[in-house]
Amino acid sequence: DTAISNGVTVVASPAKFGVSALKFPAYGYVPFAQGVFPAVPANNDFSIEFWQYIESGGGAPGVTTSVGHVGIIDTHLVSTVGGSATGPATASATTWYHVALTRKGNMVRGFLNGAMQFSYLYTGSLYINGFRSSAATSDTTVMYLDSFGFSNNFAMWSDDFSKPVEPFYMVPLSSGAVTGYVSTVVAGEATGSFLTPTEYDPHWGKVVLLVTGQGQDGSTS
Repeated sequence: DTAISNGVTVVASPAKFGVSALKFPAYGYVPFAQGVFPAVPANNDFSIEFWQYIESGGGAPGVTTSVGHVGIIDTHLVSTVGGSATGPATASATTWYHVALTRKGNMVRGFLNGAMQFSYLYTGSLYINGFRSSAATSDTTVMYLDSFGFSNNFAMWSDDFSKPVEPFYMVPLSSGAVTGYVSTVVAGEATGSFLTPTEYDPHWGKVVLLVTGQGQDGSTS
């Protein structure tokens, strides 16, 4: 296992795509300084997506922003990002779920495995500031995250969709049309350092920022 930050480690199992994932112990977190990911201005479209696995405990904030968090808490998808919403679908422990939060126009939408769970209005700005397994030191939640993605100026989904069936596939930079970033641990050997965005992924419509500073070969296996 490779240590990242505040108890968080890179582990080989359980990984969504069979390579590696981030393991968060109770109250484990990875903070990001403002500016690591570009801030989303007011009224801009955005997409936040990741795979989340709750091993034990009531669930976790998952991804935190300057205006709230999004993740599976008490078996439901919950967002406090610029508002407050809880989805109806029930999420089971020890199962990988694809979580997505997007804004198109002024409407924020939350998805669990591609099924829309809620929508609400939020027009303000935000920035990504961390990954977190629990909001309080007394919480016992243990979780895993894999394949985190973030896009600025682009809403990946605004209606139900089929959840991804493969990790991010990377190709040489070929377009700057979309201003966005994505970080992923699917390639393994994460060091916790961040590289300059150098690749463009037409399948996902994002520029790529790697968490995995070693061993990246662009494969999907």
